[in-house]
Amino acid sequence: MDDAGHVLQVRRLRKSFESDAAPVRALRRVDLTVGAGEFVALTGPSGCGKSTLLNLVAGLDVPSDGEIVLDGVPLADLDESARARLRRRAVGMVFQFFNLLDDLSALENVALAVAIAGAPRRAAELRARSLLDLLGLTARAAELPGVLSGGERQRLAIARALANDPTLLLADEPTGALDSAGGFEVLELLRRLHGAGQTILLVTHDDDVAAAAQRTVAMQDGRVLAEAPA
Repeated sequence: MDDAGHVLQVRRLRKSFESDAAPVRALRRVDLTVGAGEFVALTGPSGCGKSTLLNLVAGLDVPSDGEIVLDGVPLADLDESARARLRRRAVGMVFQFFNLLDDLSALENVALAVAIAGAPRRAAELRARSLLDLLGLTARAAELPGVLSGGERQRLAIARALANDPTLLLADEPTGALDSAGGFEVLELLRRLHGAGQTILLVTHDDDVAAAAQRTVAMQDGRVLAEAPA
């Protein structure tokens, strides 16, 4: 975290993609800050640049221009390997379609993520069991993801994202593939994690989901339109 207490600082960020017709300007001079312990929702219609911004913050892609400082580290100073190391240390990611390993049990999915973060095997299993307990999945530890409900699979994905005790949890449409009951379940969990001090940046096109956040940032056509308390 930097001296101003920000986990994330985005300044004058631009991102363009080449196409046969003309470059697609996905982000147009975006500024954003997320303070330690904040829960911020990025809102806006599909194609407005929300997920592009999330991928840049995670170091999965590089901007065309502008600056990203994550946990006090300017991403522009890092090569691809160093960005991956920072991501393993400081970032947890939750995706709309879970991205779980279907041939591993719930416990193994989380333990693998803990091991990738650098923990020895025994410590990884203990940490994984603790996270499953935290997220109410202890009884499902031996189950494969395919037999879990949508809400349970997303809770498992969140457990995996918390494996490295991340400084920043990124969630890209985490309720988008769920029914209303599963979506409510996941939002309640995110609220609980935020209440315990977790910093969260969530992407959604759903105003009801955004209302779970502490602050909303509305985007359209690659720009930030407005910010407001949820």
